[in-house]
Amino acid sequence: MIDKATPVVTDAGQQQAADKRRVPYVLQIGISIAVVAALILSLPTVVLLFLGLLPALVAFIVDDNPRKYAAKCVVVTNFAGAWFFLLRLWTGDHSLTEAMAILTDVYAWLLMYSAAALGWLCYLWFPSIAALFMEMTAGRRIAGLKLKQKKLIEEWGEGVVRAPAGNWLQ
Repeated sequence: MIDKATPVVTDAGQQQAADKRRVPYVLQIGISIAVVAALILSLPTVVLLFLGLLPALVAFIVDDNPRKYAAKCVVVTNFAGAWFFLLRLWTGDHSLTEAMAILTDVYAWLLMYSAAALGWLCYLWFPSIAALFMEMTAGRRIAGLKLKQKKLIEEWGEGVVRAPAGNWLQ
């Protein structure tokens, strides 16, 4: 017996859903041409970003959470660390020589990769910090409720605190 609330999925329905998810062939070719053109026209930017954002790539690969929380933290901070050098490349001589000059600077690597490390620290520490904050908030709320309970007991007596006889929860 088939429940009316459970939809029946046929092979034709699965095929239609798969067809809706597919990217049209012409669009795939257009995107490919645009990516190749961007690589050719902005090769120094691509080289700087690829090497500077390697920690973000690693974070994306090793993060097994479907929502990619670690990767998001590391990508944002790593990109922030690479942003200064990207601006230097864009506002100065946008050439492969300038990109290599940036990449041979130890302090550039230090800043980009330290920013990525900061992203990992955010990913590892923020849940603990949030839990601590929630615990402090809950403790303050409990103290407030106990104070209200004490005032009710003073006003109404001990009968307010005691549960009635029998199993009154059911």
